[in-house]
Amino acid sequence: TIGRKKYAEVNEVMEDLSARFEELARQLIIDVDRDSDAYNRVFAAFKLPKETEEEKNIRSEAIQKETKYAAEVPMEVARIVHSILPMIDVVARKGNSNAVTDACVAMMCARINLTSIKDEKFVKEMSEEADMIEQTTIAEEQKILDYVKTVF
Repeated sequence: TIGRKKYAEVNEVMEDLSARFEELARQLIIDVDRDSDAYNRVFAAFKLPKETEEEKNIRSEAIQKETKYAAEVPMEVARIVHSILPMIDVVARKGNSNAVTDACVAMMCARINLTSIKDEKFVKEMSEEADMIEQTTIAEEQKILDYVKTVF
């Protein structure tokens, strides 16, 4: 879209969005490493000794703490993805029509696994937020797909 005569009237908007997408992409790349680190932390907690009752308690607490951290990383990714939905909508509606399917693919994201966390309040809060993100993402995705059907 950027730099094409056909889309000159939206060039400035697309340049702004492009810069914002690049910034978010950098954050998501960092989150890949954070997610890997989170997995390693959970794995290390499972390797803690469990011979005595005290060791079992320490291990269990560590597993819970690190599993919560591991759930936070994908939730933060879901939040980022959710925050870009309005930008994706603009790209799909005003951007290069040859790339509209890329915008649709960008809409599809966000799932996390909370099944092994025992802290019910934490699980409830994370689940409710994930459900909200999922519902609004699906609604936004449907709007884009409905638009695409009218254009193509």
